[in-house]
Amino acid sequence: MKSDPRLPKTAFLLTAVLAAAIFLAAAPGAGAFALTESPLAGFPGPWDFPDVRPLGNNGATPSNAGFAGLWEYPAAEIAGDGLGWIGWSEVDPFACPYVTLGYLPRLEFNLRLTNFLDGPVVSPGYGHYKDKGMDVKYLLFPEEGTFPAVAVGALDLAGTRLLKANYVVLTRHRWPFTLSAGWGTDRLNGFFGGVSWILTPYILFKAEYGNLDYSRDRNVTVDTPEQRWNAGFVVETPWGTDLSLSWQRGSEWGLGLSQRFDLRRPFFGGRKPRFARAEKTLTDVWEGADLNALADGLREVLSEKLGLRGIRVLASPYRVLAAFEAPANGTPEACARIAVLAADLLPRGTESMSIVPLLRGTPAVRLEIPGSALEGLRQGRIDPDLPRAATASWVDRKSLLGEREGENWSTDPDAALPWNRVVLRLQPAWEPRVDRTLDDVFMSRLSLDAIAGWTGSRGWAAMADVRIPLANDIEIWWEPETNDETRIWKAVVSQVVNLGDGTFLVGEAGWLDENWFGGNAWARRYFGGGRWFAGGRLSMVHERDPQSFAGLSDAPVTRTPYPGFIVGNEYEGNGWWWGLWGQLGFHEPRYDLDLMASVGQFLDEDRGVRLSVDRRFGDSRVGFWIARTDVLTEGKDYSNAGVSLELPVGAWWGTTDDASRSQEFSLLSTWEYYTARQPGTWMPPDRLLGPLNPDRLPKAVVEALLEGMR
Repeated sequence: MKSDPRLPKTAFLLTAVLAAAIFLAAAPGAGAFALTESPLAGFPGPWDFPDVRPLGNNGATPSNAGFAGLWEYPAAEIAGDGLGWIGWSEVDPFACPYVTLGYLPRLEFNLRLTNFLDGPVVSPGYGHYKDKGMDVKYLLFPEEGTFPAVAVGALDLAGTRLLKANYVVLTRHRWPFTLSAGWGTDRLNGFFGGVSWILTPYILFKAEYGNLDYSRDRNVTVDTPEQRWNAGFVVETPWGTDLSLSWQRGSEWGLGLSQRFDLRRPFFGGRKPRFARAEKTLTDVWEGADLNALADGLREVLSEKLGLRGIRVLASPYRVLAAFEAPANGTPEACARIAVLAADLLPRGTESMSIVPLLRGTPAVRLEIPGSALEGLRQGRIDPDLPRAATASWVDRKSLLGEREGENWSTDPDAALPWNRVVLRLQPAWEPRVDRTLDDVFMSRLSLDAIAGWTGSRGWAAMADVRIPLANDIEIWWEPETNDETRIWKAVVSQVVNLGDGTFLVGEAGWLDENWFGGNAWARRYFGGGRWFAGGRLSMVHERDPQSFAGLSDAPVTRTPYPGFIVGNEYEGNGWWWGLWGQLGFHEPRYDLDLMASVGQFLDEDRGVRLSVDRRFGDSRVGFWIARTDVLTEGKDYSNAGVSLELPVGAWWGTTDDASRSQEFSLLSTWEYYTARQPGTWMPPDRLLGPLNPDRLPKAVVEALLEGMR
């Protein structure tokens, strides 16, 4: 394998695009947060009439490949920040399932799997050749006055690049028409243009002209197109499903089906429970109030109505502090619910309320809600100054419940009301595999997870997850852990230690994931109120026996050479593998986005850097990463790249359940198996401390209030 100390060109390009999307002026509504800029605005689509102001664009629909556009060609439209669609299309000689997401107000990602219907058959199970690809589009200039929107993009940026192209496109809206024109390289082959026409609130007509010629593509055998135009209709249903029918290149019918989603709202509809309210205050006035009775009453009502664990309350004249055990998901919403209910319970004239989420009994951050905002919440409104008046800060290491040095409270923190520290649940787990073997296109395993979780004090917690396969057709030789054996999937004991001033230690040990047993340790320091962070990670692990319930392997599990496909490379140890990384990161508060670089030695004794970007949409998280070490994937200038997802149960059903599903997968079909490898984790600082970052918590709480009180 060749070695090259330079960062990959792909990493440079992605980093430049992300930096531009973050730091350049964004589309209207993407600047400083204000109450009028709810991120939960309506989803754009062909049903939007002139009196409707959609978020980000007007009438964006998926193309054949999934990116926002016409049929074969892109438009200068973006799916919308946090919005997207999942779909499928078929136009001979291609069929294409895809997922598209507006990752930032000016940035769109599209992941697709292109099935070459007319070409060589690789194997009876696999069928025709298939190609994974990622498309990126960036809106250079939004439409303003008579000036059109201008976007640039790259097709098939990662992967084989068989379908690559770069382009620039202009789009102008003139109700009820949308006009687009652009120029593309490589596969797009020059000029293209088209129009979309909103016929009714639910029917859109799209037509286009261009020079794309499928007969030039590899792995397909088709004639030169008879015509250079495509035209057809998109029908939108009330529940967000797009159906499309088109006539393309003068010889083929095209079909498409897609479903829109909003990462900030439940995918399957429904709403979380309305915010609980109280009919009367605990006491009418502060003067002469029994503060112990007030604190006890507030604690009891908050525990009973909100179902939060470990609630403890401190009180002094005109101010209170409420601490609670932070749930795995939804801490900002929990803080918002506490503020609304406390506003009803506390007497008028309250000067401030402090809310302190606890991490396994350890205070980490303190949120301040001014009295004027509480008075507004009592009246069912949100103080316009709340986005600026609400503040948060890390707490001191000596603090019991987030008290500041020299701060006195009139009441003592009584023990929390009894709560169940052990949680048991059953949870289904579905593991799909697409385009990663030459036997079948799609494989999956359906399992049942038996999970036990324990939350202790002084930063301690533990969990155990036993995975019981129910149905499995995965047969991939380099993933022997995806067998039909019941195994410990994860069983970890963990502790977080607050050293004060935004400095934390996090450690965990046990069965870290399906492949590794051992431990992870982090040191993390936050600067500038959480805007910057730095630290390190140490991992010491041993590979697990894939056929054993909990045993360890005698030798590297997939050390089988397979030139050009998957190869183990550097490791020559005694069974224990180790990795050490220095980490530096930045939190961008407008979009709740973390950028992080990890530099050091990976598990296979290869050294290099991993760049990642993670963005939270409420409690959902979508991230992209790329790694480069001194061992490169054949034909690439980087080692591996992929996507990471975290979707809580509430993202699907609108509940407040703690359960969530985290998954990381590679964008490549072939790579060096152990290269750029880090072991799995349970609760790293990014998941444990990230949601509580003082740089994001106040804004996230205000957004939860907007959603819960509308």
